[in-house]
Amino acid sequence: MTDTFVNIKKKFFWADIVYVGGGNTKSMLNKWAYKKIEKNFVDFFRNEKLLSGISAGAKCWFKYILLEDKKNKTFELIENSKMAFLDGLFIPHFKLEQDKYLIDAIFSISPNFSRPIFAVTDCCALYFSKNNSISVLKSKKEAKAFIIDKKNGQINYKELI
Repeated sequence: MTDTFVNIKKKFFWADIVYVGGGNTKSMLNKWAYKKIEKNFVDFFRNEKLLSGISAGAKCWFKYILLEDKKNKTFELIENSKMAFLDGLFIPHFKLEQDKYLIDAIFSISPNFSRPIFAVTDCCALYFSKNNSISVLKSKKEAKAFIIDKKNGQINYKELI
C-alpha cells in the first residue's frame, strides 16, 4: 500500500522521534523530494521532536553532504537547503588514517569550505542539543568523534570527548 501525503504527515505528527536508517544518501533525498515530505521533517523539527539517524540517515540533517561515487571514484559536495537543521557536514564510519581522502575531497571541491566537519567512527554518535552543545555517545570505548576544519591551510582534527 502506498502512503498518501496525508497519511505520511499523520505518521510524522503521531511520532515523538524519527529515525532514518542508512543507505544511499542521494537516492533517499531524491525519494523524499519526489514524495514531497521534506516539509514534514521541518515541521517535526520545529515542534522540538527528535530527529535521528545512522550513516546516510544522519548525514541528511546537515547543511552540506559529501556524496561519493565509489564506482567512478568521484565526489560531489551538495548543499542540503531544504533540511539543513545542523550547520556543517557529517561523515559516518570514519577511520582517521584510512578516510583522510574524504576530507581532502571536500577541500578539493571547495578550497574555502569553512563549515565544521563532524566525523564519527562506528559505535559512536553525536547528540546536538537545543543550546548548541554536542554530546558524544559511544557503545565501545575505542569509538571516536572528531570535528575537522581548515585554518591557515592546515587541516585540523580535534577529537570530541
